[in-house]
This record gives sequence, structure tokens and C-alpha cells, in this order.
Amino acid sequence: MKTQDYPIHQPATATRHRVVTYVRLIWYAIEHKISCYDLPSLMIIIISPLLHFLRFKGRLPTPLGSVRIDSDDVLREFVYALFKTKFRYMPTIAAIPFETSHRSTIVDVGANIGDFTMAVSRKAGTVISIEPGRETFATLCDNLRGNSLNNVIALNIGAHDSVESLNFDGDYLGLRVTDHETEQQAPGMPLDLVLSTHGIEQIDILKIDAQGHETKVLNGAIGSLKKHTVGLVIVEVHPAWGVQIDDVISFLQSCDYRLVRRDNGPFQPQLYFMNSWDPPSRIR
Repeated sequence: MKTQDYPIHQPATATRHRVVTYVRLIWYAIEHKISCYDLPSLMIIIISPLLHFLRFKGRLPTPLGSVRIDSDDVLREFVYALFKTKFRYMPTIAAIPFETSHRSTIVDVGANIGDFTMAVSRKAGTVISIEPGRETFATLCDNLRGNSLNNVIALNIGAHDSVESLNFDGDYLGLRVTDHETEQQAPGMPLDLVLSTHGIEQIDILKIDAQGHETKVLNGAIGSLKKHTVGLVIVEVHPAWGVQIDDVISFLQSCDYRLVRRDNGPFQPQLYFMNSWDPPSRIR
């Protein structure tokens, strides 16, 4: 049986599984020497079982911004997304010798409800936020409006290696492309085409979390990668869906990108690549 980022269990075991998962997240954060600035995020993870018990709905203030919670599923997905962004993505990016600025362009493939987008948007010039799920995209847009993030371009499409309609199974963090026809569809489009359509010639950070569709997404950005117009590439790899870590590394190495960090934290591994043609500097 293939597993998702954050497996969904039957109601009889959901509470127990949720508590065990949250304990794993909290323990990981503590082990990695969190700072005082991380405590508000950690507190949300700690109190999330109580929020589930209370069936919380409404706008939840978080260190990333105000987030709309309209169901127990959205709360569950957000807690894990918050953990990934605050305790994995952002600390790793900060540790990499790479320079960004307030004029930088960041592309978030698999934006979900906006955790990573919200985290980087206040320090970026433009963020392209790509999310194919209908319900997820609606929540993403609501979160962007609720936090007045006017520098974000949200696209309800699936990053792909060609222009064609894509079928999807699942929802939120478990949404993934499937070969069989489903009721949930979205247009697929190569990243190279997305960038040219919006007049973007340089990407500072490209983050990909595509639930097993990683290689298709990368192939759709082959033009930009070969021209070395992407600075830092982050790929969350999903071996359970048939994606091999070595294949991702080999593909990006063939485009002159070197692996600079590998985070094997809970659930899915994250790989960080830098453009070998760029001189290293310090991110701030």
C-alpha cells in the first residue's frame, strides 16, 4: 500500500494517529534546536489536538499569517504544512549560501493552501503560486486575500511537461496526478510556458512538492534549467509514488545543478540544488 505525505486513517484510529504524528513533529522540531522565534509555530502544533476536539472553524492566526480553517481536514493539512515550512524548508534555505532580495522571484509548485507562499512572499518581489486542486486553490486564494499578499500570482493549474488536461485523485496534501479519468481535472502546463507567459526570465527559488509528479514538473522546466536561470531548486521527493531520489539528482546534475542539502526529516525527503554557474553568497 502506498502512503501519502500525511496518511488519512479511518475515524476509529484517526485521533490516535493524529496525536502520534503531532508528537513526531514536535520531537523533530525540539531535536533540531528551535529558537524562541519558532515557539509560536510549535505551540500551534501542540494545541492542534485541542483545536480538532473543539472542531475549530474560522481564521487561525499563525506566524505565517491568518489562515482560513473551514474543516477538520484543512486543519490537519495545515498543521503538517506549517511544520514543513517553518521547521524544514525555511531553516534549510537560510543555511544555504544563496542570495535573495526583495526583487526576487519565487515559484511554488504544489502550493496547497499557501504555507510556503506566505512564508516567502513578504521577502520576495513576485511569487508564482501553483495549485491544481479546486478546493485547495479556493482556500489558497482566500488566505492570500486575507493577508493582503498582492505580489502573489496564484494559478489553478498543474505543472507538467506538456499542455494537456490532467486528472487528480485525493485532496489537499494528498492530491496527485492519476492516469485514469476523474471528476477533478485541471489544465497541465510546462513551467517554461508559465514563465514566458508572465514575462519572467529569472527564478531565484523553485520549490516543487508534486506528490509523485516531480520528474514531469522538472521536464517542463528543462529550458529554464538548461539556461541556468533558476538559482535554487527544492524538490520534495515521493518514493512511495515511484519517484527515485537518484533519478532526481541525476536529472538536475545533467542541467549543471549540484546537490547542496538533503533533509531526510519525517515523511518525505527534500533535496536542495544550486545552480553550479552561480557564485555562492549568503542568504539574508
